[in-house]
Amino acid sequence: MKSTLFNKDVRLLQTSYKRSFFPDQFSNEIYYSSFTKPSKNTPIKYTSNFSIKYVLSGSESYLLNGKKHTIESGKYLLVNDGQEVETKPERNSEGISIFLEKELIAEVYASLISTDKKLIEKEVSSNAFLDIEFFESTFSHSDILGTVLQQISQNIKGNKNYKDALTKESYYCIAEKLILSQKQVQDEIGHIERTKKSTREELYKKVRIAKDYIHDTMLSDFNLELLSKNVGLSKYHLIRVFKSTFSMTPYQYHLFCKVERAKALLIYHSHNLEVIAYICGFNDIFSFSKTFKKVVGVTPSKFRQQYK
Repeated sequence: MKSTLFNKDVRLLQTSYKRSFFPDQFSNEIYYSSFTKPSKNTPIKYTSNFSIKYVLSGSESYLLNGKKHTIESGKYLLVNDGQEVETKPERNSEGISIFLEKELIAEVYASLISTDKKLIEKEVSSNAFLDIEFFESTFSHSDILGTVLQQISQNIKGNKNYKDALTKESYYCIAEKLILSQKQVQDEIGHIERTKKSTREELYKKVRIAKDYIHDTMLSDFNLELLSKNVGLSKYHLIRVFKSTFSMTPYQYHLFCKVERAKALLIYHSHNLEVIAYICGFNDIFSFSKTFKKVVGVTPSKFRQQYK
């Protein structure tokens, strides 16, 4: 079926529908969906190629081969080629789906891992990488791909001609960021000291949840006990796996997130240090300055002077 039926069922907000139909194979394309109150809660089912589901507001749930994945606002889900996907329109949800042809993924991947000499002499065939798979999970918009998705969503929101916002070059850029972000994921998984790949991947999912939780709650007091309960690991095990994966402990990452926010405020805003300390969740300017210098190496005042 033509993809215009998808537009009829999903992009138009309150359209009543009996069943959703999808093309047999998506090309490089983007879909935008927004629901305030879905007229019917009929499941939408299709076979996907490589795709990225990014949620702008609310939340969305997907079943991938029978396994449920819930995506909160500001996060995205990766779907591998050939996956059976099922989802239902959620009340007050808004999101985008970007589909990528596996040939495009393979072409970009082959280019990234090959030398310029081999590429010039055409010694590398992208066909060798058509079976590539990514780590299916939810990720935060704070990573290299999430940042691009956030920019895209801002550009197309409310734009009736949103499909024209992405050129062929845009899809190559998205594929590149996807591969680079997944390379980082695989490197992080490789740091986990476990023999079985499945065990490493399961532990990685847990510490990714912990990392996202710390980032989302950076303004609150750090609570290791609550964090360990949320991810289902003992406190010691969480610290050990988190540090081996991200080269810092959960508490160090908590401070890192606060300081990164402070750095942005120091560069781009004229707030005084007391205000920045408060915005970033520090109890007072003394603890803010002490933590900032410990992480960055200079005081907040000296850091700001570097950008004047």
